[in-house]
Amino acid sequence: MTSQSFQIAAQLAAMGQAPKDYADSVANAVDAKTDFTIIYPNGGSEGAPAAIAANTRYVMANPFPNEGGQPVKVRCELQTLIAGVWANEGFSYTNSGGSGATASQISTGEIVVQVGYTGFQISSTNVGDGHGNTSSYGASRTARVLVWKVKGAVA
Repeated sequence: MTSQSFQIAAQLAAMGQAPKDYADSVANAVDAKTDFTIIYPNGGSEGAPAAIAANTRYVMANPFPNEGGQPVKVRCELQTLIAGVWANEGFSYTNSGGSGATASQISTGEIVVQVGYTGFQISSTNVGDGHGNTSSYGASRTARVLVWKVKGAVA
């Protein structure tokens, strides 16, 4: 250790419990502003996730309670299940219509999943999903939405 390191260590030791208490209070404040959960569209649950279908819109309640009379701001990521693997879903538009699905929060605070007109008819290379599939997978997929409560908002 350098002499400066010894000085800092000595100063921290002289402070006793104060630095830890401060670090704990900061961690608790951050923890109170952030959270995470998974919700399932179309009446699904963790034990029985449901499929989402082509050309369909699913509106779900925000899983976090309002704060100060305002909806809690969240970040959403739609995931679909293929061959036992959950991965993010992409979206693309072609001449035959939109393919894929997205999840987002609307100004009312609700979470919306929108599935494209053609369902999931395009490969991963075209929609950018995480599955890596090279062929289309039809009109429906089992789905879930990862939801993060976030601090800060853009009105």
